[in-house]
Amino acid sequence: MCPVTSVVNRQAARLEHRYVVMEIQPLLDDIDDAQRDQYGRDD
Repeated sequence: MCPVTSVVNRQAARLEHRYVVMEIQPLLDDIDDAQRDQYGRDD
């Protein structure tokens, strides 16, 4: 693998991780809150 491809892949992975943290995590938190409300207990 050429160095440029390696750098680009690493950068893409970093951006993807940031996207997951910024976009997906709040959704998961919302789901947790909804389930907590639905079942009326904290786990």
